[in-house]
Amino acid sequence: MSLYTKNSKAKLDVVRNFWTKHIKGLVEIKKLEISKADSYPIDRIKLILDTVKDKLKILKISNVENKDRNEFLKILENFLKENNTLTELTLNSVGLYLPENMKIFADGLKQANTLKTLSIPSSYFCEEGAKLLAGGLKENKSITSLDVSNNHLEIESLGHLADVLANKEIITFLNISSNSLRAEAEGLFLNALSKLKHVKTLDISSCSLTELKIQELAEFLGESTSIETLKLKKNNLGEASAEILAGGLQKNNSLTSLDVSVNNLKLKGLECLAGALANKKNITSLNISSNCLKTDEKMAFLNALRKLAHVKTLNISFNGLTVQNIQEFAIFLGESTSIKTLDFAGMI
Repeated sequence: MSLYTKNSKAKLDVVRNFWTKHIKGLVEIKKLEISKADSYPIDRIKLILDTVKDKLKILKISNVENKDRNEFLKILENFLKENNTLTELTLNSVGLYLPENMKIFADGLKQANTLKTLSIPSSYFCEEGAKLLAGGLKENKSITSLDVSNNHLEIESLGHLADVLANKEIITFLNISSNSLRAEAEGLFLNALSKLKHVKTLDISSCSLTELKIQELAEFLGESTSIETLKLKKNNLGEASAEILAGGLQKNNSLTSLDVSVNNLKLKGLECLAGALANKKNITSLNISSNCLKTDEKMAFLNALRKLAHVKTLNISFNGLTVQNIQEFAIFLGESTSIKTLDFAGMI
């Protein structure tokens, strides 16, 4: 609103009167996104949330970093306690990195008993913040999906969340992508993963997983009976880690979808995975795009894919394939009775 300036009380009153008069038009709104929330006076955010609290189902708020952070979180806490319709909440960069901030939010979360999907990326909370969030999740009875991506989480923080998820049968989706997950002590990562016994979809993309963590992930996969979708995009796994991962995949019978795109797997790594999945009829979706094939490896790669005749959705994009490669692979596709969706973008 161009009328608003920090140094003009008269103009601020005009804006407040305008919003108070016209905000009633939002009363039936079911989906609301407040981006760049720093640009909104805090009383306006309160007015908006008070107005929509009886109908709103989806709320997305981003960028509350520079001012009024505690006041905003108290407003949000009250909103979560009073609202009986909200099912999806996304808070992106809203200043939850101090324990005192996270405590306010977690207290509201305890009573948000219609909320099913919670996403709090880019909040950069510490281990103490993870404990407080875990406390809120423990008392919440409705959340089924949790996204804590891009938060600089370390293994210890993941462990606190996993402790709660171990007894939360309803939380089946977990996104921990773009977190450092530092700490190389043997067994820490496996200990956290083993508690995710109810999670069906797990996103660990862009976490710079080391060979030790891949070994522990493989062990988890070998024992898990719940995991159905695993996303490992952009972890720079390489050939050696692919071979280790393949060992875990061979023992798993629950996984249906695997994404190992952008991992520098090269031919040897891709062949290891194809071999491991050859008899896994449960695997129906596979993304192995962008994995750095050399020119003379492309037909060997496509031959390895012939082992995956049971896959329905296959992404082999950006592996340097030529039109001729695809034409030759088309013979196999013509024989396949399973592949329904094929993505081979980025041909040369």
